[in-house]
Amino acid sequence: MKSILHFKKLLLLLVFALFIGTSVNAQYCNPIFLNGCAGDAINNFSTTGGVSNITNNSTGCNTGIFYNTQIVSGLRGNSINISVQSNAPNPAANQWPEGFRIWVDWNQNFTFEANESVWNSGVTTAGVIFTGSFVIPNTATFGNTRMRVMCTYNVLPGTDACAQTATFGEYEDYTFQVLGSSSSATQPPIANFYAPDTVWINSPAVLINTSSFQSRVFWNLPNENP
Repeated sequence: MKSILHFKKLLLLLVFALFIGTSVNAQYCNPIFLNGCAGDAINNFSTTGGVSNITNNSTGCNTGIFYNTQIVSGLRGNSINISVQSNAPNPAANQWPEGFRIWVDWNQNFTFEANESVWNSGVTTAGVIFTGSFVIPNTATFGNTRMRVMCTYNVLPGTDACAQTATFGEYEDYTFQVLGSSSSATQPPIANFYAPDTVWINSPAVLINTSSFQSRVFWNLPNENP
């Protein structure tokens, strides 16, 4: 009997150790560029169209960095617009052609999979401001995840965010927040007012939200008749 209890304890300890080890070791890959970034860096990156957006300019060469306090957020099905530019050293003749790619870990498994590549520049050009957009998929997991922006010298980054073969380049990681009904940070309800004719209010009135659900919003005008 004691041997059976001892075996059960060892089994539970093993399962617990495996769980803790997986939790601690779960992290995103860090691609290595053989010669660093030098002039081959992401200098300006910004987003628009989100509920919150990123503006991260004049960052220079970092090879690889996670800007965890720079957050872009949006609802499933919404579009996020991006703008990205490489280093622009002086004189202009010293600019190097760069290619760009962006991934978002939609399923939050700590891996940038090939189908999570959401945008690429298509060509390599020196000093050009690239713009584009991508849509937050309806299958994206709610909450905070990671977005990676990468540039590589004279070649377009491949779809594998880890297995890069470029000699020069840089990546920047950001926090991406997928918003929705299961997220703690949801978009506030929007009230639509309608009246068949002009509504006159004789004095200032306080609008009170009496609804219980985000999808249905009801309003009362205290002490006033429509």
